[in-house]
Amino acid sequence: FIFRAYQPLEQAFYEIPIAKLLINPNRIAHTLANPEFVNSFIDPRKAGGLFPNANYAAVFSGVACLLGSGLYMLTRNKWLLMAGLFLLAAIPATGSKAGYLAAIIIGLWLASRMRGLLRLLPIVFLGFGVLFSLAGDHIIKSSPAPGKNQYDIPSVHRSIELHFSYTRTNTHHRIHYWQASINLIKQRPLLGNTAQHLEDIDGIEFRRMQSHNVYLKAGVYFGLPALVLALLFHLGALKALWAASRQLSGGARDFAFSSFLAFGWVVAQGLISNPEPVGEFHTAPLLAAMLGVTLAMPSTSGNAS
Repeated sequence: FIFRAYQPLEQAFYEIPIAKLLINPNRIAHTLANPEFVNSFIDPRKAGGLFPNANYAAVFSGVACLLGSGLYMLTRNKWLLMAGLFLLAAIPATGSKAGYLAAIIIGLWLASRMRGLLRLLPIVFLGFGVLFSLAGDHIIKSSPAPGKNQYDIPSVHRSIELHFSYTRTNTHHRIHYWQASINLIKQRPLLGNTAQHLEDIDGIEFRRMQSHNVYLKAGVYFGLPALVLALLFHLGALKALWAASRQLSGGARDFAFSSFLAFGWVVAQGLISNPEPVGEFHTAPLLAAMLGVTLAMPSTSGNAS
């Protein structure tokens, strides 16, 4: 929220020494040297903060929201509920388009599990996050010079046009990356590609842009066996979590379903971006904890293997 409200602070954070302890130093150097290729501090419509970009920030906020909300349903601790709701508001505040959709799904599910006036809380917090994000959308990047941000305030109509134009361009680029990735997999299907094969593919500096698909990325670097293993791991985990949400009851069932939603979001995000198979290092411990706790519950421990 702070980075989104005051954009220069996000860039200043990238430039202080402590940032190297929280963000990959290579990512920091690349971000500062190539601001046109990232969607964090150089884009006032988005806020990546401690994450590589706004999409990863949204995924972490969503997984943490589901963890807090799921624990509330197990313990009925209201502090956990408030933490989950605050994180729900943070999802759309990042400016991630995928985050908008996920936040709506999570908000409606949380509302369906509440009673009485508590049903309104997820909607209120979700609305606050969306309004906060839309307020930031009125400040749009306007041809920044290298190392410098310049902003103007366009009309609402122009703002919408810019969003659709960016989405069309982004989609075209992703299709290009996917096609290049498929060609690389065909080139070395069993063992994957070494560094010299990834310098420049069809006009793409592949080592920088990657596949924008977690399965294609595994196939490019490690071959088809790794692609199949990643797919089987995700499908197996989703199947186990779904089964747990059907077998358990009460708060345990709600926690299992929140784990299913969290893992499902990471898998869905992996179809269009570059996370690792278990999510970024910020998110992976939360997913591992949710998966482990769910499968260790009495009614599902027999299926944990």
